[in-house]
Amino acid sequence: MDIDSVDVVSPKKKRVVGSCFGSERSFMESLPQDVLIKVLCGVEHDDLKRLFHVSKPIREAVIIAKKMHFAYSTPKKVPAFRCSLDQTLDVDEVEAPNAPRQSRVARSRLSQKTLAHLSVALFS
Repeated sequence: MDIDSVDVVSPKKKRVVGSCFGSERSFMESLPQDVLIKVLCGVEHDDLKRLFHVSKPIREAVIIAKKMHFAYSTPKKVPAFRCSLDQTLDVDEVEAPNAPRQSRVARSRLSQKTLAHLSVALFS
């Protein structure tokens, strides 16, 4: 078989609906506002401050995300996209620095009176 006789078929390229570089709006700006707000709710506080200055639609979504999400909960410092190697590491079990340990004492189901009767019955 000759190399020249083999027909090489190039893979089909995916069509891009709009070019990000040639258009006025980026792909992120063209998202619906509710989707953009959900995306911004997963961003860290420092990055959210930087995103505020990107563009007007993102600024509006940042303001809404701050009111809705960041007033109640803070996102974890965990990468948004993890690879399979990150799953072996216990990233979620990181303890807060200088946090006091809270120990819970199990309450006995038996009262002192019942324990006294049991000990008398067992050791007599």
